[in-house]
Order: sequence, then structure tokens, then C-alpha cells
Amino acid sequence: MKVTPTKARFMRHDPGQEFELHQGIARAFIRAGKLREVTTPVYETKVMEPEISERTGQPKRQYRRRDMTPEG
Repeated sequence: MKVTPTKARFMRHDPGQEFELHQGIARAFIRAGKLREVTTPVYETKVMEPEISERTGQPKRQYRRRDMTPEG
């Protein structure tokens, strides 16, 4: 199980540093408040349908950044 120290240094690991620990031992330290389980964030991907240009009949370009470089 991947865990990270909560407040203070744990063994040789600093807070925020992830490491593997056996599940039973990790659960005991989590209950004691010394460690917390590392969870991976779940990102939702958004698929947008491109607009169709009336003039050309092709999809309009999608711009992502301020410097206006076109995608694709």
C-alpha cells in the first residue's frame, strides 16, 4: 500500500514522500495518525465536439493557449 507521512519524518521518509508499506502495518500507522494513504486523483476528460465552419464545411480550429497556436 502506498503511504506518506502526515506531519513529521517517518523512518527515513519526509512528509509528502510516497513509499510502499505492507497493508496491515500501514493500516495500523494510519489509525495512529502517523501516515496517510496516497490516493491518485481521478480526472474527468471532457470531449467537445468541434464546431463546423459555415464557410469551409470543416471543423473550426480549437485554440488552447494564449499564444494562439492551433491544435492539430
